Amino acid sequence: MKNRVLNALMLFAICLSSQACGAQKISSQDGQLLSKWYLFSNDGELSSYNEYENMILVRQEREIQDEQYQLRVDTIIVNKRLDADHMIVSNPGREGFGIMKRNDVKKDSIIKMWPLVEGKTIAEVETKFNEKEVHSWMVLNARFFYSEAMIQAMKQAPGLDQVRREDLMTSLNFRKELSPLLEAYLKDQQELPFYRLRRFVDAFRNQKLVLLGYNPYKRVRYNWHEQFKDDAEVMELLEKPISYNTQH
Repeated sequence: MKNRVLNALMLFAICLSSQACGAQKISSQDGQLLSKWYLFSNDGELSSYNEYENMILVRQEREIQDEQYQLRVDTIIVNKRLDADHMIVSNPGREGFGIMKRNDVKKDSIIKMWPLVEGKTIAEVETKFNEKEVHSWMVLNARFFYSEAMIQAMKQAPGLDQVRREDLMTSLNFRKELSPLLEAYLKDQQELPFYRLRRFVDAFRNQKLVLLGYNPYKRVRYNWHEQFKDDAEVMELLEKPISYNTQH
């Protein structure tokens, strides 16, 4: 049961909060749209996240090449709002509930969301939340959401093929900040695949690069190993195995 609920929470990690700064209010036939943000998938696909009072609609944002192709629209139910930055959510047809947390990253431009706790019932997750039964490593699932203006700015931003050395070094120095979280994750989730560590680290790197003015989701060709092959310091960071031990 634990894995099923946790898998559902990974989907919940892409939903929005109702008090998002800078979000434009728009009326629709389904009710008033409270906020609209955008998120990139790991492979650069863009989706929009449209939040209403009791639900969130997640829509693919892409040009349709085939008339038979239908853009995917997913629904996330907002079961209860605990405060401006926390809400209980669920996924139709799946068992379990989760509490999502929202933080501002860059005013009016970027927010991040991540799941805090999961459980079988609304009462269970609310009790865990009130009693501080929250795993510290859950923040590893945090995702960035962008305003429309930020998305337009990112289209003009340099991609991974134009990253400067000092910025790459900053984005690759994750161990000190992530090590306690990775260690907690491995201790608590030993049955889950180790490859998720790489996903956590890559997401952290990409978030750092966005804040440094890059668009890590732009589809460009790049080879840092070739570009920095004569730079021992950069190569060490590129080739060092993922570890939660800050001394290795």
